[in-house]
Amino acid sequence: MSTDRSLLLKLYAVSAAVAVVILGPMLRSLGDGRYLLYRDAVSTPRSYVTDSAVGVGGVPARAVPQDWLLAMLTPVVDGGVVVVALLGLGLMLAGVGFGRLAARAVPAAGHAGACFAAVVAVWNPFVAERLLQGHWSLLMSYAALGWVAVAVMDRPCGFRGWVVLAGLFAWAGFTPSGSVFAGVVAVTAVVASGAPGHRTLRDPRFFVASASGIKMFGRDQPAHAPERETARRANPTTSPTPNNKTTNRADPTTYSTPDNETTKGADPTTFLIPEGEATKERASRRVRRDGAPNRGVAIASAWVVGALPWVVASLVGGADATSSGAGVDAFGVRAEPGLGTLGTVAGLGGIWNADAVPGSRSVWWASVATIAFMVIVAIGVVELWRHQRDSRVWKVFAGCAVVALIAVAGPGESVLTWLVEEIPGAGLLRDTHKYVALAVPFYAIAAGAAISAVKRWVPAAFAVAAGLLLVVAPLPDLAWGVGGSIRTVALPDSFRQAAQVITPDHGMVAIYPPGQIRRYSFTGTTSLDPLPRMLRAPVVDAGALTVDGIDVDAPSGRGADVDAALVEGGDPGRLAALGVGWVVVEGGDLPAELGKLTPAMQHDDLTVYRIPGDIAATGASGIVRTAAWAAHLLWFAALLAGMVFAAQRAAKPSAVDDQE
Repeated sequence: MSTDRSLLLKLYAVSAAVAVVILGPMLRSLGDGRYLLYRDAVSTPRSYVTDSAVGVGGVPARAVPQDWLLAMLTPVVDGGVVVVALLGLGLMLAGVGFGRLAARAVPAAGHAGACFAAVVAVWNPFVAERLLQGHWSLLMSYAALGWVAVAVMDRPCGFRGWVVLAGLFAWAGFTPSGSVFAGVVAVTAVVASGAPGHRTLRDPRFFVASASGIKMFGRDQPAHAPERETARRANPTTSPTPNNKTTNRADPTTYSTPDNETTKGADPTTFLIPEGEATKERASRRVRRDGAPNRGVAIASAWVVGALPWVVASLVGGADATSSGAGVDAFGVRAEPGLGTLGTVAGLGGIWNADAVPGSRSVWWASVATIAFMVIVAIGVVELWRHQRDSRVWKVFAGCAVVALIAVAGPGESVLTWLVEEIPGAGLLRDTHKYVALAVPFYAIAAGAAISAVKRWVPAAFAVAAGLLLVVAPLPDLAWGVGGSIRTVALPDSFRQAAQVITPDHGMVAIYPPGQIRRYSFTGTTSLDPLPRMLRAPVVDAGALTVDGIDVDAPSGRGADVDAALVEGGDPGRLAALGVGWVVVEGGDLPAELGKLTPAMQHDDLTVYRIPGDIAATGASGIVRTAAWAAHLLWFAALLAGMVFAAQRAAKPSAVDDQE
């Protein structure tokens, strides 16, 4: 089902307006040399493709493939513009995607319901808290979920259709977590829409037919007995009828279809017949296209292409793939006042970091906001139950939401702890608040249904206005950079000078004090260190992570050895043996041995030292780098091709996707 143009235009307009209201301060500063540097959000004038950028730097691939993409884009467009533009684009597309899903699942909602669902998908605590945590790339992935759901339910066919789906998975794969969520949404959409051929596969006669070399045909290509096919060709009075049932005016005898829609005079087993030469190729093509097993394989293959960068990095990157179970506690959902854990996640709140919470969600008002939101969902559920009781779509997405929210609220914590400790790569699942994103598809559907219900009693505009009052008013501080908290800053000249001084041909860079969490005077809040993304040389990182005093990830590998060498005095010979050719000191007590060297660059807040002598060769092997690069290039090709084909299909909505 394709969304009509007028609805798409409205969805884009509404979603773009909401994105502008949210990102106002950042959009206003585009192009003026200011950069987003807020907690986990980092933008720099230019980034470079290093081992860390492709996930093979010996540390967990947490920022793959986003770092690689920024490194490819920033030589052309300033990094400060790229990140803010991508964030704005993500918020807009999130609204459009979930609005399309609501229109697909609840046709009676109309344009008003779809547009309201778009607002609900963007104006909510999940988006606010992830913005305050600096997770702009996660919001990019989140934006793809609604699009993935619609694409899968529309059952893509032909080369172009599957490339578009692979492109959507690549978009969701902007972060590893987003890729996993897109896979869950795709499976949910498959179940919701019903796998093609599922009736046929349940019919025992299918296996009889298969064993005897007889084909079964899909509903939209019924089988004909050879003699009937011959008679139809010989008799020009034969004509098609609705639902693809063919009759012969000279012979009123009809036949049954595989869905057992048998018309009068037909033998209910006539669909088990040898295929005629005239339909053989068409039937074979349709079996390949719509067969349930083939569809599942195609969807899984498209997902793998979208997940390639972080999957390959996890396999060959050299980092410790398992994590501490303490991370599950550290990143667990935080209950809001008066709601408890389940009530908090039902309202899409509960991020682990109490500092990344809008002011309105940190007091009793959070309960009011959640109740208001649940009123909308409840009205939508009642409407769906009364008027779409037989629809599988909303029920399956509701089930996905319930399972995700209950798992987040506690019952799945012990299982998750085991997964994180024992299964390589499962550490990306430990931030359980992310799971509430899986409830948004159903919430969007319910929001559309709520408007469908209310507009029976009042004009659609009044219904939407009432809904907006219940959604926007309880979370007023999401506007204008989440109450002005998120804004761009000017980077000191010392950072740019360091990026020019440090060359990529003299080993790795170590930054002291160890760790990447900083609190600079020019930001006013904690943030990641921007230097690793500004330098042409790879920065060694121990991968240590501490949250509220809990060691979530212990230092490991070469980075741990380098940190120990710096803490113990910074002996140049020891550092050179570890492959370190540069040391950047950002405040703190200068390591004694390092202080004996002449600085290559010195500034009030930053000093660069060049380690003399021969530097040990380090870094990933050529094979590993090639594998990582190939994965990223395939990912980008899928993303780009999907965008091109989707644009072509939007420009020519009547074109058939499977002409190839």
